Amino acid sequence: MKKLAIIAACLLTSALSYGQGTLDFDTYTPGALVTVASLGGAPAPSQYVAQLYGGLSADSLAPIGSPVNFLGDTPELGAGYIMAGTITLENQPGGVAYMVQMHAWNPADMNEQGMSDVITIASLGGAGDPPATPAGLAGLQGFVIAAVPEPSTIALGLLGGASLLLFRRRK
Repeated sequence: MKKLAIIAACLLTSALSYGQGTLDFDTYTPGALVTVASLGGAPAPSQYVAQLYGGLSADSLAPIGSPVNFLGDTPELGAGYIMAGTITLENQPGGVAYMVQMHAWNPADMNEQGMSDVITIASLGGAGDPPATPAGLAGLQGFVIAAVPEPSTIALGLLGGASLLLFRRRK
């Protein structure tokens, strides 16, 4: 009886390890435009990159695949949108709920960053026979890539403000 239980556990573990859910990294939908604050709110051009982060919970998000460039340099060419195609999620069975967040940044200036809200995909593609179509990013909202001040800049600002208040009281 123990052998049968061990064999069943091994089969279940191996079946789960070969699960491959699929996801379509395509943001070319109204409402999912990514803009850049330093460019006056213009759509993110092709030198900016984005990457999906995913997991079974919001606390376990990890990078999925590789960073990809935005489509073009003008709105007519798809600036502000991504069309990277299907991403296969190794060791993630199709048909399960999955949480996703998109991060975007300027590789030339790592202080320019932004991220979307976390969205829940009800069911990953890839389940069934034949496999289901890849899950889309329905619900993904646009966001702004903006400069993130470094902690030292904030600390210097606070120190300067405190010294102004201190010198003001002495007079």
